[in-house]
Amino acid sequence: RLAASALVFEALARLPDLPADALAADRQRLAGAVYQLAYHLDLHPSISELAAHSGLATSQFQQIFRRVYGTSVHHYRLSLRIAEAKRLLQIGDLQVQEIAARCGYPNPYNFTRLFTRRCAMSPTQWRESQAPKIRDAVGKNITHAPSRPEIP
Repeated sequence: RLAASALVFEALARLPDLPADALAADRQRLAGAVYQLAYHLDLHPSISELAAHSGLATSQFQQIFRRVYGTSVHHYRLSLRIAEAKRLLQIGDLQVQEIAARCGYPNPYNFTRLFTRRCAMSPTQWRESQAPKIRDAVGKNITHAPSRPEIP
């Protein structure tokens, strides 16, 4: 096992480092697909559609995406949707069903199951856990609000 590990380490050491320019070029190549994922959470483009949008073959797109973002397209999309759901839960009184739809989940039960698995609590419980923090932040902002500047 030690000899095999040494061989793997030696092979990896021979690989050239990826220049920063190449990483920037890959990031630029993926920009349209990432924009579509981030700003159109309610759409469900396939990986092959995202790859075509980037001018890449599907397997090449997935490899570059993982290299640039450190995760799969699926997990990246999931993280974006959960982050947006948390933002919507925190800022308003939207029902969970509406939040699910806005985040790309037409079935609120699937959304709740996924959110619970990812966050260790349901969307409603998460919202309630944030309520004291929101009240504190609002109270601090009101009591410590800067005075209005004088207009000359």
